[in-house]
Amino acid sequence: MATMNAEEKTRHLRTELTAARAQREKIRATRDVLKIKLEGCEHQRECLARSHRDLWRRHVYPHHDTALPPEDLVEHIAFKRGTTVDAGIGLLHDGYVAVQQIKQVLDRLGGAPPGRILDFGCGCGRLTRYMGLLGEEGVRVEGCDVDAPAIAWAERHLPNSGRFFVSPDRPPLPVPEGGGFDLIVALSVFTHLPEDMQDLWLAELMNWVRPGGRLLATIHGPYFYRFVPEEKRTDFPSRGFLHCDLGRTPGLPDYYLTAFHTGDYVRDRWTRYGELETIAPMAVQLQDAVVLRRPQ
Repeated sequence: MATMNAEEKTRHLRTELTAARAQREKIRATRDVLKIKLEGCEHQRECLARSHRDLWRRHVYPHHDTALPPEDLVEHIAFKRGTTVDAGIGLLHDGYVAVQQIKQVLDRLGGAPPGRILDFGCGCGRLTRYMGLLGEEGVRVEGCDVDAPAIAWAERHLPNSGRFFVSPDRPPLPVPEGGGFDLIVALSVFTHLPEDMQDLWLAELMNWVRPGGRLLATIHGPYFYRFVPEEKRTDFPSRGFLHCDLGRTPGLPDYYLTAFHTGDYVRDRWTRYGELETIAPMAVQLQDAVVLRRPQ
């Protein structure tokens, strides 16, 4: 183009301008088509959401407590700021799905349905309100957590879900009268504890499991190893356990960080406390479900 005369340069620039305008029109046409498709998808999503809400009201609302926690409590339990009332509805839905996932794990293992269940680390009852789905007719459900405000809210607003009590951050567990449990569920609890507290609580919870009963606890398995800090990735596989600071939760103890486990570590360490029935990968909210059984 450097050797072109003025007329040739003008023609060349006009050609480029024409091509650019044609490209712009193609982009606009594509944008308009995508916009129409997006509007159609949004309409479809709204229809599906309405259908989902109708099904939810008919099949879930009549049978379970459905009170929504206040926004500040939802923010605390969800470990994030800027949540809305919709996030509370999301917690209701997520809790229901998690209990169904737990039921699938237990159904595969077989055995009699539990008559008494403990939701250990229940928060504001996200799972507790549906725990009765795991048990037999007349199942007794209880929930506990170190978070006193969450337990206070659950006691006031979830009268049909079970009994609630505050647990200390270390054993012993002040279990109400009634003996042990056929099933203890600890979702997203051992994913945060340091090793010494893990061992204390495994021993304590298995002590409260009745002979033949089970503890189902979730861990951060291989799906979550991507979040292991770079400087820890060399030692973690051989060590099998890592407790590290990936962000803290306001209002909870300083030790409440993030823990990762390998399957070999669980098979070696957790079997000190009970018989390992399964490590189900990504079984409950993408976490691995570890099931320990107390021998008869």
